[in-house]
Amino acid sequence: MVNKISLMDAYIIETLRKNGVSNQEIMQQVERKDMEGFRTYHASFDFNELIQLEERLGTAEFQKILIEGYSIKFVTFNGLKNLLQLKFDKLEDRDYELKDDGFCQLRISEEQAKQLEEMISGNWTTELVRNENNCLLINVYLAKSLIGDL
Repeated sequence: MVNKISLMDAYIIETLRKNGVSNQEIMQQVERKDMEGFRTYHASFDFNELIQLEERLGTAEFQKILIEGYSIKFVTFNGLKNLLQLKFDKLEDRDYELKDDGFCQLRISEEQAKQLEEMISGNWTTELVRNENNCLLINVYLAKSLIGDL
């Protein structure tokens, strides 16, 4: 079972990773309860949320989130757009087309697609368009039950 975290927790973790901070470094700083060094990566984030997450879940589950992955409780449209860029370096018009109800023709590796499916909340659904030389083209849409008939 994958632990569920908030969108902000995911932003914090992925911001650190994008800046080259290892899982081990994150764990060490959380254990020391010293988040001051992380402020250089994003001045407006409260990195103390990682300490609170570790205290709430326990050390083993927190490590599991960093090593095995996580699921986000609820992902907004802009939240997913930001995560695609932050975690997978995917940009609109370069790697996918943005539509009213989702992201079309997202070029992504099989491993990234697996991570994305595990990570996003139930308000999103993915569909394989095609597989081209180990690169998947997928669509990621808001679940129809939530948006009704457009």
